[in-house]
Amino acid sequence: FGYVRLYAKENNLLCNKNEELLAHEFHYWDSENCGSGFKAVKESSGKQWDCVHAKENMYAGFPHLYFYANLSAALRFVEACHKYGGNNDIDNTSVLKSKLRWNSIAKPLGGLGLLEDMVSKIAGIQRTEDVSITHRTAVIMCADNGVVSEGVSQSDSRVTAQVAKEIAAGSVNMLANQFSTEILTVDIGIDSDIYCSNIINKKIAYGTRSIVKGPAMDPSQARKAISNGIEIVYDLCRNGTDIIITGEMGIGNTTTSAAIASLILGIPAEITTGRGASLDSSGMSRKIAAIHRAIKLNKPDPTDPIDVLSKLGGFDIAGMTGLFLAGAECGIPIVIDGVISAVSACLA
Repeated sequence: FGYVRLYAKENNLLCNKNEELLAHEFHYWDSENCGSGFKAVKESSGKQWDCVHAKENMYAGFPHLYFYANLSAALRFVEACHKYGGNNDIDNTSVLKSKLRWNSIAKPLGGLGLLEDMVSKIAGIQRTEDVSITHRTAVIMCADNGVVSEGVSQSDSRVTAQVAKEIAAGSVNMLANQFSTEILTVDIGIDSDIYCSNIINKKIAYGTRSIVKGPAMDPSQARKAISNGIEIVYDLCRNGTDIIITGEMGIGNTTTSAAIASLILGIPAEITTGRGASLDSSGMSRKIAAIHRAIKLNKPDPTDPIDVLSKLGGFDIAGMTGLFLAGAECGIPIVIDGVISAVSACLA
């Protein structure tokens, strides 16, 4: 046992020729074929030997490397993972640099818990260690769902339009106002015409069809709704938005989201389905039964997001799917607001 210094003989995965790594050597150094990419020097005894199989894409050997003692090597390793892993929506180098910045602050390592992890994840998405969430936007996708006709909700579809107007007017956005967050209210499928200057018109149709009687929408409509969500993110990206919060308003969308979750996760509808806006027990039974009937009737392919959306989904879920897709492309973090937007994230 003992501490050793490793000197690279050639450029390799972790360092360049003649650069050193700090390592801890176990007694395996005398094993057969232990490599010759580095020269190890044990300072306590002066003993030297060759070790490690080292190439541009490989480091394999007995010396144990420590993350904090070899930060530049760790960064090179992450960069190589990114390179050989192909395209990746997360910049792992920025994640690592963010973690190092956290650890340079006068506090216990990991002392801020999940907050540190969250900021480092944002760094990876934004592809920079200099995280910024100054410019915030909440995108609220509003649409009606034909499954409401099956008695799966306490309210009827008229409530969707009423609440959408309130959101657009800013009268119910207390948290957004408190944190200086812009609100974009999007009509992507409300079952009526709304004349309001603060509502963005991206309407695909006047609500979906009932999933109990057939597909909710045509595949082309699902694609268009996704495209609408993507276009919104592109516009926000050009205008300097740092982070986007998802949101939705649509009576009946806890049924469509529960149906999708049941299908793609392979979980019974009895588990994925909730009471929504305080649905009573008889309504809950109708809701679960409607989901079972919809999946049995439509036979959606759980591996095909367009097929799932068109047969079980809603325009709001499809629109939010577009938000997540474009967020990954543009390097903008997209916040999952709850179960419904989580379903959109899964589909994305």
